[in-house]
Amino acid sequence: MSITWAKAGMVVRNDLTKSNETLEPSSGYAIVAVTPENGFVFQWDSNGDGLLDKTVNTGKTNYPAWLKLERDGTTYTASYRTDGGDWKTIHSATIPSASETQDVGLFVTATNAYKHGTISKVIFADFDIKHP
Repeated sequence: MSITWAKAGMVVRNDLTKSNETLEPSSGYAIVAVTPENGFVFQWDSNGDGLLDKTVNTGKTNYPAWLKLERDGTTYTASYRTDGGDWKTIHSATIPSASETQDVGLFVTATNAYKHGTISKVIFADFDIKHP
């Protein structure tokens, strides 16, 4: 069983109530997350179809970890830091389909479609949304 792409982190999307499985998935989609085997990751919807089609990851993970997702217009910058150190940028990307107001949330997934009952455990602390 591989947990390579299990993820926990933050998500922004024009409408979090619409999943990829609906007939009209929501665009303006991006996540920043930590994974057990692929490091810190930034994924985004580059073409507005509501699917995460671009991925940049660091390849290694250290704990404890902090994540940050900053927005400037339609440009998003994903960053991380460990042990209270300096913020390190994972990547920046333009997401043209992002609406002016978006839903923001936290998520965790085991990403194992073949073995039911796989559990991911994450502790979220100090979640904050700052407006410019």
